[in-house]
Amino acid sequence: MYRFNFAPILEQSDLIFKAIGMTLLITVVSMVLAVVLGLLVAVCRLSRSRVLSILARSYVQLFRGIPLYVYIIWLYYGLALLLGITFSPFQAGVICLATLYGAYLAEVDRGALVSIPKEQTEAALALGLTPLQTLRRVVLPQAARRAIPPTTNLFAVMLMDSSLVSVIGVMDLMRFVRVGASESFRALEFYTIAAVIYIGIVLIITRSSRFLERRFC
Repeated sequence: MYRFNFAPILEQSDLIFKAIGMTLLITVVSMVLAVVLGLLVAVCRLSRSRVLSILARSYVQLFRGIPLYVYIIWLYYGLALLLGITFSPFQAGVICLATLYGAYLAEVDRGALVSIPKEQTEAALALGLTPLQTLRRVVLPQAARRAIPPTTNLFAVMLMDSSLVSVIGVMDLMRFVRVGASESFRALEFYTIAAVIYIGIVLIITRSSRFLERRFC
């Protein structure tokens, strides 16, 4: 019968906390950028400008069709080989996560924006607000509340997908697990700890999502 031995992990407790911190950092930074990008793309999709609308739609269709693993490899290695453009592993990971999830969030935000009754927009314009003021003061606050549940769900998914950045050398939780497992020959223990940590963080995100929903929705 297999006997678990977590001693090799406990001996590197300082490294695992740093790895968790890197996972959270890259996820949070990527999510913030993805939220901003997604909102901009959603607004462009609903714009009266046909050019902006087509560009925004093309962006969403393109990035929603690219597997994240392929995208990370192509951006980090492909651009360096083809154009001489280089990014650090952290930068490449953030760019890939932010731009890919920005496409998903664009659809979330678009759905939230179009769910606001047109009568509210018309009433705001009739009261003398400009289109930009109407968007900022009337439409966006309501749309933001409606976008909270799917956005937090995507945040949890992004956290798990962030493990893929380990393939380009980012010392996140998954990279720590891979290195530790290969050095100690205790792969089961390392991957078990990784699973527990990911589950714990996702549970925290889920609970936070429910709190935000009760508070603002």
